[in-house]
Amino acid sequence: MGHEAGDIILQQVVLRLQKIAHIKEYIFRMGGDEFIIIYNNLQKINDAEALAKEINSILKPPFFYKNNNFYIGASIGISFYPKDGIDLQTLMKNSDTAMYEAKRSETNTYKVFSSEMNEKAISTLQMGNALRVAVENNEFVLHYQPIINITSLEAIGCEALIRWRHDNKIIYPGEFVKIAKDIGIMVTIDNWVLFNSCKQCKAWHEKGLKNLYVSVNVSFNQLKQPNFTKMVSKILNNLNLSPVYLNLEITEDEAMVDVNLIIEILKQLKAIGIKISLDDFGTGYSSLSYVNKLSIDTLKIDRSLIQNLAYSSKDLEILKSIIYMAHNLNVGVIIEGVETKEQLEILKSLDCQLIQGYLFSKPLEVNAFEEFIKHGIHYT
Repeated sequence: MGHEAGDIILQQVVLRLQKIAHIKEYIFRMGGDEFIIIYNNLQKINDAEALAKEINSILKPPFFYKNNNFYIGASIGISFYPKDGIDLQTLMKNSDTAMYEAKRSETNTYKVFSSEMNEKAISTLQMGNALRVAVENNEFVLHYQPIINITSLEAIGCEALIRWRHDNKIIYPGEFVKIAKDIGIMVTIDNWVLFNSCKQCKAWHEKGLKNLYVSVNVSFNQLKQPNFTKMVSKILNNLNLSPVYLNLEITEDEAMVDVNLIIEILKQLKAIGIKISLDDFGTGYSSLSYVNKLSIDTLKIDRSLIQNLAYSSKDLEILKSIIYMAHNLNVGVIIEGVETKEQLEILKSLDCQLIQGYLFSKPLEVNAFEEFIKHGIHYT
């Protein structure tokens, strides 16, 4: 809405904060949208928490600018003298650390500083620095989880999943992906995964696994790179890998960031023969209307929809409906997270042929994956 709108909203925020009479003379604006309250009359943590709640309460009603309503929340960090610092600079640094912890947890909340937060912040900084050189140092590895046709009991493809081998241990994506996004290197890592997954798929073809395809997760930021389709095409051409052996998976949430842009990019990818899957279906918008718009080849049903399949008639009916509609739209279905024979038998009865899950195999390193294929598909 422009700088003027921001200035007016900031003025309105100040007027509201000044309504909390006992802190009126202790409020300062640090810059941007950050304020600090330096207050000497809080006797205990409960008093500070009560003040934080009062601030969020007074900011809750909408703000107004040119006949528009705006809802402004606050993330609040709290530090105490002398426990958290004996000088203003240290107290400000620690309340800032607590504030960012509040921003990470949920909107309109507060956090009280603790030494553990500082340790976490330092650990995050160190991990970020290590991640910056991880690609150059060849520290990332890929594991592959088989995608099984339960009718023929054969692996028709696999999903590539990244791991980070660092300090003699394997670090899983949940521990580093958010940090990689925050420091702006996730797209570089995503592109590394794409290239190396295709390279491995070609190597398997040369070993005789001719019909195996590889499925690779892509993000919105990766897809919106200039000339992304040309980059993918170049990778496939250089490796002499047919596009039909590459499947790109995008989650519902990522696809909804900019639907029109994603529709256009996916059309370009489909035009060169690449397959597209909508991942984690059932956790987000779950609108089948987007399946046609996004030119999806396959729906990947999230494990949350099958966890209670044997006990929940509602989940069973929902899954039946999704499979029925997907088949009518000529869209394939893969069920993720299959862990029990009971789930498998129900899925068979629903005419669902493709699954992933620990019932057959966890994600495997390259050699273990090849051994899995060589010894045939079985489950216990």
